[in-house]
Amino acid sequence: IDAWQDVKSAWAMIKTLKGSEYFSSSSTQNETESRFVIHYTTGLHPNMRITYKKTPLSVERIFSIESIINDDEADKPLTIIVKEAIK
Repeated sequence: IDAWQDVKSAWAMIKTLKGSEYFSSSSTQNETESRFVIHYTTGLHPNMRITYKKTPLSVERIFSIESIINDDEADKPLTIIVKEAIK
């Protein structure tokens, strides 16, 4: 059985890029595309996910990583494009 493991913790800025709604299996699905901006780090891959809590008492949200961009190839900020499926 595969289980998710924590790899890194980081402070991040999150921005919503777009949201969409579609019908699948006789139910409405909502999907949000966002971006996280964090300090440069290594070891992140698109097959990973991000768990995010705005505050310790917030509900945990889970995002799948679509792409990781090394902004201006400067090894300073990283922009991570993600999708969150909301049922």
